[in-house]
Amino acid sequence: MSAKLTTQGTDHIIGLIQQISKAATKTDFLPPKEKKLLDDYRSFEDYTNDIATAKKLDKSNKAVAKLLKSAKAQLKQIKTPYDQNESKRLKRKLSDEKIKHLNCAVQPLQKKLDLLLAPLWTELNKSSFQPRNLQKWIWGTFLSGNIMSLENNIIYDNQAMIIAEFTKIGHDARQAIRELERIRAKIEYENKKSADTEQQSGKAGDKNKPKKKLKPLSANAAAVYELLKDLPEHRAMKGGEILKALENQKPHKFIDQSTLTKNIIPELRPYGVTNKRGAGYYIRK
Repeated sequence: MSAKLTTQGTDHIIGLIQQISKAATKTDFLPPKEKKLLDDYRSFEDYTNDIATAKKLDKSNKAVAKLLKSAKAQLKQIKTPYDQNESKRLKRKLSDEKIKHLNCAVQPLQKKLDLLLAPLWTELNKSSFQPRNLQKWIWGTFLSGNIMSLENNIIYDNQAMIIAEFTKIGHDARQAIRELERIRAKIEYENKKSADTEQQSGKAGDKNKPKKKLKPLSANAAAVYELLKDLPEHRAMKGGEILKALENQKPHKFIDQSTLTKNIIPELRPYGVTNKRGAGYYIRK
């Protein structure tokens, strides 16, 4: 069963991907002193291995000679005495902390993302400009794939592969977020277009609505309306002028000011008659 994809839903997916990416690539698990110690032990092991490898190769080769010389020089710069047992202990501790972090911090976020995406995949594929890549970036990296292999590389302390996984997770996060932002912009455009269409339909509907029938006017009100109807657009008539004009008509109509303002003008308001202070009464076109 698919659900409707919204801008808020897209933002939620982006937020979860950012959180998973940040949590999965976290590195500061050891106190600074222990981290420095482990870094020195790792460097010692790497340079020692380089030296051992170079010695097995043809030393007359310039590249091999250069590698051997460089490794020996770097090894001399390490001031920390190497302790193999302490190195193993720190590696174990770091591995345990990373696995614990993946289980406690990353996996709950993965579950949230999986539950959020389950009913939205159909809509995402329809809206995406590159649906296959989007599935690969999100599903392959953040719901299985790279996160799972990252755990294995942490267990076996495969530093080169851990760095490669970090790079892949960062790359796929950027690509997925960029695509989701494009989908979000597409949804916003379609929503605006739909709203504009509805608004235009509403306006057309208003125009097609039958105009409200006005009630017939009383004789006095009709006489006043005829006076105002014949005025030029820039003219208005004050109350006294209306009363005088009615008196001069044939048959004469004698109306007092109170009747005009309290009875006749309210009766004429639905016909557009209005009053502007200082100018008088007129019909609003």
